[in-house]
Amino acid sequence: MLRRLVLKIHLYLSLASLVFLVIVSATGALLVYLDPIDRLLNPHLTVVQPGRERLSLAAITAAAQRANPARRVIRLQLPERDDLSYTALLQDGTRVHVNGDTGEILGARHLQSGPSYYLSSLHTSLLLTNRSLGRGIVGWANVALLVISVTGLVLWWRRKLFVPGTSGGWRRVNLDLHHVSGVYALILVVVIGGTGVMLSFPAAVNPAVWAVTGAPAPVTLPKPIVRKGAAMITPDQAVEAARAALPGARPTWVGVGPVTSVDLKFPEDGTPAGRSHVFLDPYTGQVLLVQNTRAAHAATAVRNATRMLHTGDIWGWPSQFAWCAACLALVVQAVTGLLIWWKPKQAAAAGRR
Repeated sequence: MLRRLVLKIHLYLSLASLVFLVIVSATGALLVYLDPIDRLLNPHLTVVQPGRERLSLAAITAAAQRANPARRVIRLQLPERDDLSYTALLQDGTRVHVNGDTGEILGARHLQSGPSYYLSSLHTSLLLTNRSLGRGIVGWANVALLVISVTGLVLWWRRKLFVPGTSGGWRRVNLDLHHVSGVYALILVVVIGGTGVMLSFPAAVNPAVWAVTGAPAPVTLPKPIVRKGAAMITPDQAVEAARAALPGARPTWVGVGPVTSVDLKFPEDGTPAGRSHVFLDPYTGQVLLVQNTRAAHAATAVRNATRMLHTGDIWGWPSQFAWCAACLALVVQAVTGLLIWWKPKQAAAAGRR
């Protein structure tokens, strides 16, 4: 009786969330390798032949500004490798790609365009205009995934199958594949689903985290006083000041319109842009505020770890590969599960003929 109840919960919840889980899983597998995919699709924008000497950040910013005189450059992304281009972000959301050795403008594209943007939006909010609704649906799909995983483990336990059979017809092989792919991916699927719930419902999750860690103190970002006619520091000076404030961290972004902040990434931070920030006085270069992930409040550390665990960035390429495989295993689960369910439907239809 109990097993039958578990089976019904597993079946009906799987059918109800099937489409959403397939979308989120398939896009999640691709998002693990979003940057390499983008470079593959857009080598003319992102890949350069490294030269002997880089231009200054000020010169790179000026080149992007000259090419777009009507729109102000507000931020500059620094590449992680010498064979990648710089990206200047304009105030309207356009990204301008610049060769850091020559100042050549390689091309431009808007933040909300291209496969990368739509892939990310499909994963997080199903491309819905109402993003809050989309994120809510994705969040509840992750809740369903956790229940499906637990009930699936209960159903698997009777046979405890680790290797699919190769005899007994394709339906038996399909059933075995459903069991095996589920049990091998189970732990990572629970991690992905659990962190997905945490990211989807921060208003409900944060108070629970704060109850254990304490609530982080509110942060007021500094607002430097504008000094008309005074000369501002250069982006290069801002980066040097940020490096001195956070030794061992690599600058990833610098605000250039005006120069007020630098984003940095420590080696252990799996997020591409990093989560450490240095805020500066744009006229003197004085450090006004440092946000250091190595000294972050426990609640902030939990939030950062949650995102890295969800994306697979936490241990670099080994975890990225494993997380991608787990997402693909979810797609296999969905297809094989649907085929298992479809059999009695076919038999019933045949009996009515």
